[in-house]
Amino acid sequence: MSTQYKTSNQVEESKNNKNIKINIMPRQNNIPRHEVIAYYNRIIAGTLAFCIPAVIFLMLCAVNHITPFGDRTFLYEDMKQQYMDFYAYYRAVLHGKDHFLYSAHSGLGSNMLGTWTYYLTSPFLIIFALVPEHLFPATVTFMTMMKIAAIGFTTWVFLRSIHLEDINGSAISCPSDQDAVLSTQDIISLICSTAFAFSGWVVANMTNSMWLDAVIVMPLFAAAYVKVLRYYGEKDNAQNNNSKNIKGIHAYNQRSIIYLLLSVMALLYANYYIGAMILLFAGIFTVILFVSKEIHIKEALRLLEGVVLGIVCDLWFLIPAFMSLAGSNKDHSGKSADAFARFLPLSSAQEISLSPIKLIAKLFSGSYDSIEIMEGLPNIYFGTALLIIVIMFFFNSRIALKKRIIAGVSLFTLVLFFCDKHLNILAHGGTQPYGYLYRYSFLFSFACIILAYEELMNLREHNVCLLVSLLLTLILLLIAWKSGSRFMTSKIVVINIAIVFAVTAIIWLITREHKNKKVSRYALILLGLILIADLSFNFIKVYASSSMMARSASEYSSKAAVIEADLKYIRENGDDSYRIVSLDPMTPNESLHFDYKGVTSYNSLLQIENRLLLYRMGFNDNGLYAPYEAGNTRCADALLGIKYIITDGSVKPGPGQRAFTDNIIENEYVLQDKMIMSSDVEALLAIIDDNDNPFEVQEKLLNYLCGDSDLKNPYPQNNTDYITVFAYAGVSTLSSSSGSAEYMITPNASGELYFYMNRVNMEERSLQIYVNGEFISMYGNASCQKVIDLGYYEQGEEVSLQIITDGSPVPADIVVATEMIRSVKNSKELMAATLEGDEEK
Repeated sequence: MSTQYKTSNQVEESKNNKNIKINIMPRQNNIPRHEVIAYYNRIIAGTLAFCIPAVIFLMLCAVNHITPFGDRTFLYEDMKQQYMDFYAYYRAVLHGKDHFLYSAHSGLGSNMLGTWTYYLTSPFLIIFALVPEHLFPATVTFMTMMKIAAIGFTTWVFLRSIHLEDINGSAISCPSDQDAVLSTQDIISLICSTAFAFSGWVVANMTNSMWLDAVIVMPLFAAAYVKVLRYYGEKDNAQNNNSKNIKGIHAYNQRSIIYLLLSVMALLYANYYIGAMILLFAGIFTVILFVSKEIHIKEALRLLEGVVLGIVCDLWFLIPAFMSLAGSNKDHSGKSADAFARFLPLSSAQEISLSPIKLIAKLFSGSYDSIEIMEGLPNIYFGTALLIIVIMFFFNSRIALKKRIIAGVSLFTLVLFFCDKHLNILAHGGTQPYGYLYRYSFLFSFACIILAYEELMNLREHNVCLLVSLLLTLILLLIAWKSGSRFMTSKIVVINIAIVFAVTAIIWLITREHKNKKVSRYALILLGLILIADLSFNFIKVYASSSMMARSASEYSSKAAVIEADLKYIRENGDDSYRIVSLDPMTPNESLHFDYKGVTSYNSLLQIENRLLLYRMGFNDNGLYAPYEAGNTRCADALLGIKYIITDGSVKPGPGQRAFTDNIIENEYVLQDKMIMSSDVEALLAIIDDNDNPFEVQEKLLNYLCGDSDLKNPYPQNNTDYITVFAYAGVSTLSSSSGSAEYMITPNASGELYFYMNRVNMEERSLQIYVNGEFISMYGNASCQKVIDLGYYEQGEEVSLQIITDGSPVPADIVVATEMIRSVKNSKELMAATLEGDEEK
């Protein structure tokens, strides 16, 4: 069915059919005046589609005093903990200071291909290579602005490509309207594209910048999807009707399958994780279209062909990406599953089946708070100002009934995925996400934006429809308020009611004065301004809730300067071929950020074996990574090649250590760090028994490294060469109950005394450790399941140890041992002898 007017898309299609080529400066004597005007108006509208979100974003940054307009930043959550370090690594690689495929600065050393394919594919990252370190916080602001603006632009491109073939005219658009600098269609496109650029999911995930790239590409993929359906559908119809216009149809869009192929390639390259979600739901939508007989099997097969070809063309990228997932934190099969089941805490959210009633609150502005990241609902907000318009879509008889049914089924399918825990896990690639739940919820907002666009393009004068939609919107708001939603306060409800009534008045004015194009355009501009206020309020609420723990720009610069000064001193006066650790690191990936060899690494693609080895050596694992912390043994430091420990100046050197500077401690006995690298971890884990405690593990590793490095004969063959590092203390149980347990500890050697207690069945506990009546540490939870330094004690000295429990008996027998530092010294000498012997051989 044809419309009573030509959109700018149709104008361009007619030009293609006539094989007319328009230059940047078209000659008006060959081209109709209205086509020239439409050409330049498209350029203006496209520029505005990018610039309007950019300007709004900068204004919001200024209001919130976000750098460069103040000291606040977007350095919170994973942007603070991970991504800034990856951007610094990206910069280091481009400047030749680190390596592309492997970095010795990432934990124990790491293959970096997975990091590149998941985190660092964005072309926007190039700006980090061009700015100094102290400008990184402002660069994050600029990059985020560019990405949000790009989402607005690509969404505008898609909306302009939509064909409304089943609509008989429009209440607010006609041919005479197309000559305006901004036609009503342009204004509507700008309103909807801006709404998606600042939708709930986009704003909540501003700091997950690698996901935004896939959302930027998604509208282009959707446009290519529509082109394929349009081309092959028209071609089949022409063949069935023996039409003579088959050539014209072929010329008009013969490259549609290539567009689809390229968009799939770009989608998966931008971020294969989010891209896979988009392709999954595109497939579901295709099935809905096929079942509803909106498309035929030929069109469905052409879509499948384009997607498969796009995936095949991306195999050079996807195969290494998926290989990097094997054995990582994202792999919950095989050895990884075994490690999680027996040793490491699993960082995944609890599986829940969501009530659809709870979703309603997320449709309204301000529906966000500080715990949304870990326990939140799907971010489906797309602007309260557009909600009533989306509801009106389903009552608009100008839009084909089948289209309205398909839209309803599509939205219902997305809600079904939100509410069913099994479908939700399927949408996330078979794993339950940890934080930032319902990561595909932007698809709901995108679908609603499309419905709002079509409704605004086809408004009709029907007061009953408007009143019914208003009533339903208010009912939804009432349900959200009364359902106990924690963020639907009275203030939030009043603000949303005001927005709804203001939009209702504007829609009533547009439909009543639809013949007056000037009034309609001004009314639409007013609608856009209300929407901007709506989106801005939500942005401010989300940022305020998310950024409470954000690092300020000045704090970032000062902390980075201190770290660089410490590292400079070590490099000039020490030996940075050894490992360096910090007791108060800026981030878990500080070593990757500042180009030094460390121990800790926080990366979703980190190999599980590295975490497992550190945990078995007595370091705590918090479910995400195993951080280096004070309290472990000098033997552990020696095994890991840790030569320098950066402190805040309050920590004094212990046995086997000396002061390198006021705030840097130097370990005196350190094995060469090349002896334990990530490539050796699998072999080292093979010599450890499941029941070994951390002291036994450390002793085994030390003897393995100092002995014959052969798995068949992993230890020194002569018993006199075996190095005994730990002397186990005598432990007498004085009392034990469900509330507490008391022990008397008697060291069998003089030295630093260490404590460890295993957990049972990965059960987390909340225990308190007291030594001689003094509180030492919490124990048994994700923050503390590790070796603890109890202090220096002489041989035979009695030490009282008490464990206050959480209402249940202690989970396991305690292990207390004294480290004999001289053994570590001897092992260093033995290591040197071993290396000399190897060189002679």
